[in-house]
Amino acid sequence: MKKLLISFTVFVYLMQISFVVLFAVPDAVFDAQYSILLLVPVIVLGAVAAVLGLVNLVFGFLQISRPAEDVYKTVMIIKLVLVPFFIINFVLCVMVAACFVVVPFMAIAGIIFAVLFMLMTYAITMVTSVYNICYSLYRVRTLKHGFFGMIVPFVFQFFFVLDCVGSILFYIKEKNDWKMLRKSV
Repeated sequence: MKKLLISFTVFVYLMQISFVVLFAVPDAVFDAQYSILLLVPVIVLGAVAAVLGLVNLVFGFLQISRPAEDVYKTVMIIKLVLVPFFIINFVLCVMVAACFVVVPFMAIAGIIFAVLFMLMTYAITMVTSVYNICYSLYRVRTLKHGFFGMIVPFVFQFFFVLDCVGSILFYIKEKNDWKMLRKSV
């Protein structure tokens, strides 16, 4: 699980770096040959990240029946590591949308890019959230946690930005449960 999430995170960052390079090279914007040449790594890295994301979704859903140890801690760390990615992604989205708004007939392309950026961002959020969602369902199903104690961090996993807060809440709750278990033994 940890290796899958780490590799997913690495490929997401590599995709973003190659996308930034695409727009950082001045000739790439105006020359189709440079654009296509620099777009290939974005597509390849994005495809690898998408495949790793799907594999992570499958392993995340397996947390309902076969949970891994330290799920909350790993997911919390990955979500916090991805915060700079989301900030850079937001800045890139605004820049791309602004570039297309400057040229009026390209405004629709700017809207399409903004929607694609938001969908990609939400997909990445859900890939990391699925582990917490399914593991919390396992913990409630096995009566290790109460339903009402898990509802707020569970719902937070579906909302951007709040998912980081929810991950931290899950981690704190799990850590406190382990402390209470050790004291009782």
